[in-house]
Amino acid sequence: MVDAYACIEQERLHWIRNNQAQLRDELYSGLRDAINQGDVMADNVGKMTILPLSYKGGLRYRVQNYQDAMAICRYVGYPDLFLTFTCNPKWSENDYMLEDIDGQKSDDRLDIVSRVFSIKLMELINDNKCRHIFGRVTDVVYTIEFQKRGLPHAHILVFLHSDDKIQLASQVDVIISAKIPDKENDPVAYSAVDRFMVHGPCGILNHNSPCMINGKCSKHYSKRFHDSTLFDDDGFPMYIRRDNDRYILKNVISDEQNSASTSETRIQEHDEIKAYLDCRYISAAEAAWRIYQFDMFYRKPAVERLSFHLPNQQPNYFQGHMTLENIESFKN
Repeated sequence: MVDAYACIEQERLHWIRNNQAQLRDELYSGLRDAINQGDVMADNVGKMTILPLSYKGGLRYRVQNYQDAMAICRYVGYPDLFLTFTCNPKWSENDYMLEDIDGQKSDDRLDIVSRVFSIKLMELINDNKCRHIFGRVTDVVYTIEFQKRGLPHAHILVFLHSDDKIQLASQVDVIISAKIPDKENDPVAYSAVDRFMVHGPCGILNHNSPCMINGKCSKHYSKRFHDSTLFDDDGFPMYIRRDNDRYILKNVISDEQNSASTSETRIQEHDEIKAYLDCRYISAAEAAWRIYQFDMFYRKPAVERLSFHLPNQQPNYFQGHMTLENIESFKN
């Protein structure tokens, strides 16, 4: 699966590299500066190899999707809910799909795992938009990322109708719980929290945890106890978490460190394709996700992109053999 997608991506990038017709892009003011500095030819101006906006995963693609999400925020306000939906290779649906395939586990068929995650993600979005499990939803934005193990997860922003927005701490307690469930009365919830939702160990118990920065947990664990849910000065909730002697034991294990390094040769400043490929890592799950052309970004409603710019800040596309004076006169 990884080899297949690597061939697909290589072919796409090969086409982009060989069909640029020596096009460059540079802000108009940059061209003016180059002329003032005495440059004559356009060979040393702009980006020599461009990774276009249409290429999924490139810098321009990500920036444009970020701007689309910010446009929604500017129109409807801050999001009300932030949901993280993580893939679980032990879902029963994965086992069901593998029942008739002898000798294979979910780890062997990450294409099936990716498809099941996509179906469940769409169902979660449908639960929010149509079944109103958290209230009436006006807008939804999510992005797909892949964990270090390679499995996908979604970061989801949910915007609620003005009449259903969370205003009181008591409303938070209805939909969010940061408490450890009672092991005797609710063993299923306790098992889920134990396996998937406990951070650490870190701090003095494990100084080598990836979350540790300057001797402290960058995620601010462990959280303080609170007898009731409160809002801080910035409007973020501090969830109810009573000191009731409930706890979960986690084994202290050494984290395996994975590192990637670029080649010793200096990255060419004007080659966006090479910059994109440096330290590029594709897992089998991500390869399957991209081959199936599942969405990496999702936004509802749609956003219409309107091009505008500050005076003398418009992008200009030109060929490398053109002189700067010709480009200047062409734009005028």
